[in-house]
Amino acid sequence: MSECKTISYDPDDIGTTYESDTYEKEISTHTLKIIKYINKYNRSYNLEIGKNKLGAGSFGKVYDGILETKKGKKKVAIKIIRIDEKDSKSHNAKEVSMLNKINNIKDSKNRSIAPEVYICEFLCSKELRISDKCLGYQVIVMDLKKPFNNSFFKSRSLKTLVSMLEKALENYRLTVEKGIYLFDVKPKNNVVDNDNNVYIIDTDPSFIYSSKDFKDSFFEKMTPNVFKLIFLTLIQIVYLLRYCAIIKRVFGDDGLKEFLEMIINKASVNKIINRYIKYLEVIYRFLNYTGFEHKKDKKMRNLFFKYTITDLYGNIPTDEYAKKFNDKMMKYFKLEYDSESSTNSSGSRFRNLRSSTFRRTSKNNRMNVLIKRGKNTKRVSISSSYSNSL
Repeated sequence: MSECKTISYDPDDIGTTYESDTYEKEISTHTLKIIKYINKYNRSYNLEIGKNKLGAGSFGKVYDGILETKKGKKKVAIKIIRIDEKDSKSHNAKEVSMLNKINNIKDSKNRSIAPEVYICEFLCSKELRISDKCLGYQVIVMDLKKPFNNSFFKSRSLKTLVSMLEKALENYRLTVEKGIYLFDVKPKNNVVDNDNNVYIIDTDPSFIYSSKDFKDSFFEKMTPNVFKLIFLTLIQIVYLLRYCAIIKRVFGDDGLKEFLEMIINKASVNKIINRYIKYLEVIYRFLNYTGFEHKKDKKMRNLFFKYTITDLYGNIPTDEYAKKFNDKMMKYFKLEYDSESSTNSSGSRFRNLRSSTFRRTSKNNRMNVLIKRGKNTKRVSISSSYSNSL
């Protein structure tokens, strides 16, 4: 486990122009210079870059490689990120610190739920001497895993992908349990190994609630336990729906239908749906409210809608987001909403539910909603005013 250190370099040693290594190109001379420079200033290890690009683009580049220390050789992933004068070193370092923190969390089989980081180095040009700023690169060396992308989905059976979904959902439950409120959740922010285990990889602090972020937040007045349950429900629903979107993309409509039949009675999925029903009022207040000024609340809601709904429907008008989201939840998990209204159309029922839940009318205005799953029906009384005693 490693925290980040800083190495200063002369621009003549590495060069001032970032070279993007695309999948089609060989490893650039520029990349090799970076690795050589790191090895020069660290006597305790030697890095050897591999030829397999795990990720490449304008943000940075990721390769496989070999890390050699006194303990021997280890296969690793080498991530090289471009840093400019607008970036904060402390912000980038926090991402690594958070990954280390999540790496300390173990699942039920005593496995870490994030890769271990072995090396983190900032290479900062001597041309820029400003506190907490760096013009150069960040190099992170960690456990070698595989991207959890469409290609990986194609290589696995639906049965295996069900098991991997359950592991991923459990990982996020464990982070919330430990007080880590990460909300940028999706399969692409995970990596996997040959044994189909799933690991959290993206830990950008911009997408994590810290204790100072709750002031004036939508969640501020909630008790810690209620917040944890609502937050966990939101992020797990996001992950679940984005996972289903990939299943549909890779296996088609028939594959998605089969997948949903496989997961609908899983205990882990049932817990999420039951919490969704229990906290329906607060969840929909969060999803429908458009007056956010709070920075983290905005980010979380935008991620929830913009990407989850886009994954499922493509680009649609923003005023349709809540209804479309609700439609998917009902369809995928066999939910039915039925109010004590005389209205018969499903669209009208949704509008009645939404207005009764979110429009500020009298304090005593309540509405009974029947939430049906198969033979089971649960009556939920929804109030127009928010209460912290959920």
